[in-house]
Amino acid sequence: MRKVGFPLLVLALAACGAEHDVSEPTAATDPASELDRPGSSTSAMPDGPSTKLFGVWKVEGKDAIGAYEGQVEIADKEGRIAFTRVVRFPNVIVEGDRELWWVWTGKASPTPKGDVLEVAIELTKADFVKKRGELVRTEKDKAKVSVTGSFTLDGAQWKGTFSGEGISATEIWTDGTPSGGPIFAGKERKLVFAHDPPSAIEKQGLFTTFKSYQDLPRVKAYATRPEFQAAVHGFFTDFTDYAFYQTHPKALRIVDKVKDDISLLETLSRANAFRYTFAGKQACFDSEAATFVDPTTGMLGELRSDGSIDAHNDGALWTGTYVAVQAYKAENGDLVAKDRLRKSLDGILVLQEITGDKTHFARTLQVAKGPPPAKWRAGTGPFAHLQWKEGGNNDMIKGLFYAMTMGWKTLCKGGAATPGDAALCARIVKNAKELADHSPIVRESNGNTLLASWLAAVVTGESGYRFDAELAWQKLAVIVEKGGGPYYENGISDWSGNNLNFTDFTIQELLAEELDLNPLGGGTAAARAKGAAFLYDAFARVRIAQFDLLYAALAKGSKTAVAMEDARSRLREIPCPKTSMMIDHTMRDDFVMSPYPSLPWKQDWTTSDRYQALFGAPIYEAEMGMYVFKDNPHYVDGNTIGRRHSGVDYLHAYWYARRHGLLLPNE
Repeated sequence: MRKVGFPLLVLALAACGAEHDVSEPTAATDPASELDRPGSSTSAMPDGPSTKLFGVWKVEGKDAIGAYEGQVEIADKEGRIAFTRVVRFPNVIVEGDRELWWVWTGKASPTPKGDVLEVAIELTKADFVKKRGELVRTEKDKAKVSVTGSFTLDGAQWKGTFSGEGISATEIWTDGTPSGGPIFAGKERKLVFAHDPPSAIEKQGLFTTFKSYQDLPRVKAYATRPEFQAAVHGFFTDFTDYAFYQTHPKALRIVDKVKDDISLLETLSRANAFRYTFAGKQACFDSEAATFVDPTTGMLGELRSDGSIDAHNDGALWTGTYVAVQAYKAENGDLVAKDRLRKSLDGILVLQEITGDKTHFARTLQVAKGPPPAKWRAGTGPFAHLQWKEGGNNDMIKGLFYAMTMGWKTLCKGGAATPGDAALCARIVKNAKELADHSPIVRESNGNTLLASWLAAVVTGESGYRFDAELAWQKLAVIVEKGGGPYYENGISDWSGNNLNFTDFTIQELLAEELDLNPLGGGTAAARAKGAAFLYDAFARVRIAQFDLLYAALAKGSKTAVAMEDARSRLREIPCPKTSMMIDHTMRDDFVMSPYPSLPWKQDWTTSDRYQALFGAPIYEAEMGMYVFKDNPHYVDGNTIGRRHSGVDYLHAYWYARRHGLLLPNE
């Protein structure tokens, strides 16, 4: 468990409301999901002026992109004439294999006679992607692009043109019918506040504490914004076109933006998040998972644009998580997953064996290709073909615990190891004992003492390790009941520590399935249930899918249905594959910098990039690294161009949920 004391520090320095809303579109089919839905009606337009204007019209046209077809809807909305245009380009393929669609929304103004219609549209250029190829968004791109249209009634049809920056289109509207429902469900971007407004005293203390951060030019530019002064953090949810992509997985539908390479990438990221069911997204990530695993070391890395695999700095933790994913799949009879588990489990065990020192383990491995870089060491003897990175620490040891726990449960439990797995099982026993007996990281943390002793007791059956684990549990139980230490206050949290706590809870549960502790207290499950409930209450408005799942799996309280809807909404936001892009959210009109830095206990905000947003954006608008659930969701900018990461984060959450019956196989 990771504990931090920053909340008490803030309260000491300070001494010198919003409801939880993550509403989403329903699963109902988007009315615009079929181009001919309203237009297929055979009913006539109503009598009167609306015969010439209001309703849904079939569109055919052509612009510089190509020929298109679709619908236009003109409707009276509270005295304002709203214009919506949904078209597709049937002969245009973009981003490899996607059919191009385009949505415009705006307003229309008819002449008094009703035979001429002027249309005004505003398209966004600068959104969240900063650069793609040679195309770069600049300051001037923050201005909206105006598109105007002029149409004349010609008998029973409208003819006209659209013009604007980079846009010149000629089209005709025919077969007007009454609207059977909107042809476009609308934009569904919402701001959900993550905490109540701070008290005057609390805010004064925080603003005083972080004055040097607020004086940084990049932050000071937002100081006059009322949102900045209110200092209430939150998150944007945006499920625009979710239902559309569920029924049109091969489409890319640009909504109220210009069409260029950057807007296509932004649209692709959203489409790749929304086009799948949960099971379908699992299959997508699983199909590419092995490409991120180094075939020699078994370690999970990041994929470079040339197809090579780079070792990840936190390889021990993420490879251990990958082993757990494969074990969960193997529990469902997946033999391929069991082979993948063996390969990466071997890499995890080598992390201890390669150092030649029982008190230290490596944080990751790579194939030797010359002299070791800084912080890397050359392997010797049977490991001479490898290099190992220094710095095995509290975070990385969780990967070792997790992998050995699931490796033993999958391959060795009950002495049932096959001859081919016997050597792996013997190494698990040896390495688990060495961690418990010799690792200073284990001795420095009661949480690690618990897991190391508990694991050793399970794999060896030795009573001494069980005694040590029982003693550690008695010391730790009250902390477990309080969630282990994570907190969220005024946009500040130890994000990577939150993931470690979820991992701790999960490993404890898995070990308890084999050997429970606390016999006089009835076992350890009750404490974890209380801890899961505590974490959910602390983070219910922060959209951390892991704590939602933990609550639903362990606490099983009255808020389980709400927690699972939160978890589902967050999982829907992850695109497969993860999008490689350079992002900069400061280009958006709704961006505001937070008045407080991230990770403030490091006290380096004047020399390091500790900027964070007041309002976090959806995951598909993020710099998607190795594990999105440990990243600060209040991100400002980032760059993954030239590299890409696996979906081990999605796979881990998915299979954890499946294991606990929280997601069904057909979802």
